[in-house]
Amino acid sequence: MRGHENVSIGPGAARLRARDKEVLILRFLRQEVWSSLKVLSVLIGIATPRSVTPTLQRMANMGWLRQHVQPVLGGWSIPLWGITLAGQRWIAEHDGVEPLHADFEPWRLGESKLRHDLDVQEVHARGLHAGWTHWVNGNRMKVLLTGDKRPDALATSPAGHRTALEIERTYKASRRYEGVLSSYLQSLKAGDVAQVIWLFPHEDRLIQVRDAILGITSVPVDGIYYPVEPARHHRALFFATYVEWEFGASQIGLA
Repeated sequence: MRGHENVSIGPGAARLRARDKEVLILRFLRQEVWSSLKVLSVLIGIATPRSVTPTLQRMANMGWLRQHVQPVLGGWSIPLWGITLAGQRWIAEHDGVEPLHADFEPWRLGESKLRHDLDVQEVHARGLHAGWTHWVNGNRMKVLLTGDKRPDALATSPAGHRTALEIERTYKASRRYEGVLSSYLQSLKAGDVAQVIWLFPHEDRLIQVRDAILGITSVPVDGIYYPVEPARHHRALFFATYVEWEFGASQIGLA
């Protein structure tokens, strides 16, 4: 789909292609419920976010989506689009699954989580292009991983490995990373996941967080510190930018 937006096609093919985009958007929003122009443009492979607006408006006219302009700090606002119950029913019927009773409720949005949620959604959209499956947002996990960790998302890699995903935009205090690494090492040992991948929008943040995590020499478990053995404990830990992860640069993750 990418890179072919200007190809001339007939009206019948154009309508089928438009319906494919609508289905893809509804499948994505079935779980995510709401998203931004940027994320949805990544999802359907359009380089310019505003170019997805006609598709979204058409879907809103059919009663499947609703729009909301969300104010954010600094005097900015973000146009968001969310699925309605009618949209949930339509995509459930189309795919032959049970409908979800989750529709877009803008008044539930909070500034503190908005940007992080959009980052997680962008990774989800990119992961679909890269062949990742069985995506579960961490905030919808019913059971925490061993070590009481709730990842930002769980997904299955193209190679079939259940993976915990951490999406990092900001740098945390080093002591917090000790707890995060401890939890994930326990999860890996218990077999809850096969690998952990930290993902970043930019390379500079990746280097900072990677160095902090891989520089940890011991981690706490029930109040006792245990040594980290890099040869054993680092082999299932990976770090990548969003773009590297989507396009498979450096063979990220277990084979």
